[in-house]
Amino acid sequence: MMTMRSARGRFWVLAAVAAVCTAITFSALAPVAQDPAYHHFADTRWHNAWNVLSNLGFLIVGILGCRFFRRDLPYALFVIGTILTAFGSAWYHLAPSDATLVWDRLPMTISFAGFLGLVMEDRVGYAVRESTVALLALGIGSVVYWRLAGDLRWYGLMQGFAVVGTLVMLMIFPGRRAGKVWLALAAYVVAKLCEQYDRAIYDAIHVTGGHALKHIAAALAAGAIVWWAMDSSAAQRSQPSASVSSPLPSDERSSPTLATTT
Repeated sequence: MMTMRSARGRFWVLAAVAAVCTAITFSALAPVAQDPAYHHFADTRWHNAWNVLSNLGFLIVGILGCRFFRRDLPYALFVIGTILTAFGSAWYHLAPSDATLVWDRLPMTISFAGFLGLVMEDRVGYAVRESTVALLALGIGSVVYWRLAGDLRWYGLMQGFAVVGTLVMLMIFPGRRAGKVWLALAAYVVAKLCEQYDRAIYDAIHVTGGHALKHIAAALAAGAIVWWAMDSSAAQRSQPSASVSSPLPSDERSSPTLATTT
């Protein structure tokens, strides 16, 4: 059974990792401007049709996530962010520009905040709600900062910490089975590779570019997280006595991690 002290210790380890990542990012990198070439996708046929329609995967995953709605902030943010990403990304790809890219990136930061909050519920179990709200504010702020200051470092840090923070929590903190989280991370890596090799993929297959495949891989990653959250909630319900025997205060027992992690 995780104690209050160990949960607090995990939280501060994660906070230290976040501080180190922030310090490295802002000491090693000069301000990073948005590359205008980012908007020049390989497959622009039929008014970017494939890059627009491939966002349906996010909408499908989000709707499926709503059919199983957990009463906790991280899951709500993740599902809402996934649904909004479908519309925001489609809007951006109809007319790619910095102005429309804002509406693509804002919902993604909502999903990142929810995702990190879900992993914190499982692996840390301390100050989850507060941390999720802080991550949400930082994510939205990173997009606003990029648009006003022309600097992508905060936004890149948010994406990077979603991966680095998750890896730290999965590898050094015990918790429930996380095979589906690893699957989501693998799909996310595939998505980033498809984005990077957009033109090469289009030249190789002549069906669509890598960017549309990026959307599909990212939607699969989101689906794996919803599947994992559903399994985690089912596992929690199958152990109703755990929360009763917990010595922690009632506000801490609301986290599924503190009730089920050994």
